[in-house]
Amino acid sequence: MAKHHWVYTLLACIILYAAYYTSGYYFVYNNDAYVNSDWVNVPSQLDGQITKVMINNHQKVEAGQPLIQLDDTSYKLTLKQDMSALSAAKSKIKIDQSNIDAAKIRHTQDQFQSTLNAKNLARDKKLEAKHLIAKKALDTEYTSATVSKLQLKADKVLLEKAKQQRTLDQKNIQKLSDMVSNDQWQLSNTTIKASTTGYISNMFLQPGDYVQKADNLFSIVRNNWWITANIKESNLVKIKPGQTAWVYLTSKPGRLYKGHVVSIERGVARSTNNDRGGLPYITPETSLIRYEYRVPVKIQLDQKIPGLVKGLSAKAFIFPA
Repeated sequence: MAKHHWVYTLLACIILYAAYYTSGYYFVYNNDAYVNSDWVNVPSQLDGQITKVMINNHQKVEAGQPLIQLDDTSYKLTLKQDMSALSAAKSKIKIDQSNIDAAKIRHTQDQFQSTLNAKNLARDKKLEAKHLIAKKALDTEYTSATVSKLQLKADKVLLEKAKQQRTLDQKNIQKLSDMVSNDQWQLSNTTIKASTTGYISNMFLQPGDYVQKADNLFSIVRNNWWITANIKESNLVKIKPGQTAWVYLTSKPGRLYKGHVVSIERGVARSTNNDRGGLPYITPETSLIRYEYRVPVKIQLDQKIPGLVKGLSAKAFIFPA
C-alpha cells in the first residue's frame, strides 16, 4: 500500500507539473503586471534662477500651459543689444548702396571721358601726321587719354570695393539676425511650458532655486493608461493581439476590469541597461528547471478608470480570443 502511495504521489506531481506548463495554451495568469502610461520629462532649456512657480505637484496641466518662470533680465538685455546692433548694420547697407551708386556714376562719367579722349587722340594723330597741329598738342591729348584710362581702372577698383563692403555688411546682418532669433528663442524659453497634457509628478521646485540647462525638473504623466504584463516566455505561445484579458488592480480591489491584448514587445535586453530608449530588461524569475525571461505585453483597458497611478501593481488573466 505504501508502494502505491508513492506511485500516486508521483503521478499527481507529474500531472500538476504538466498542467502548469500546458496551462499557457488555454489561459495565462500573471502577477507581474503594473499600471503604465506615457510620460515626459520637463527640462530647462536655459540656466537661470526661478522667479515664479505656477503649478503644484500632482496638478493637471494642459499642453502649452506656463509652468515655471525663470529670471529673464539678462536675456532681455542681450536681445536689446543685439537688436540695436542689427539696426545699425541695416543702416550701413543704405550707405553701402549709396557708395555703389556713386561709384557707378563716376565710372560712367569717366568711361565717357575716356572714350572722348581716345577719339581726340586718334584725330590729332592724323592731323599731326599731316603737320596740321603741333607735336606738343598731340602729347597733351596722349596724356589726357592715358590719365582717363587709369582713372577708369581706379573707378572699377572703387566700385568692386564698395560691392565687397556691401557683401560683408550683408553677412554681418545675417549673423546678427541669427543672434536676435536665438535671443528671442532663449527669452521665450525663460517661461517653461507643458509639452503635453497630463499630471505633474515629482515637482518640488520653489522660487529662488537655480536650474541649469538640460536639467530634468519634473515629469508630466499623461492620462492614457494601459497595463504592462511581463509574461514568461513559455506562456507566449498562445498570446496574440485581440485576446480578452481581465485585470485586477491592487489599488482598486474587489473587482476585475476587462481589457484586450494590444501588442507584444519585440525585444528584451539580456542584461541591465539604463538607457531610456534601450530594450526593456525584466529580472528573470526562478522556475522549477531554469530561469525564464519575461516579455512585456501591453493590455488596453476597455473602460476609463479614474485615479490610476503609474507603476502600481496589477494582475492579469489572458484568455484565447
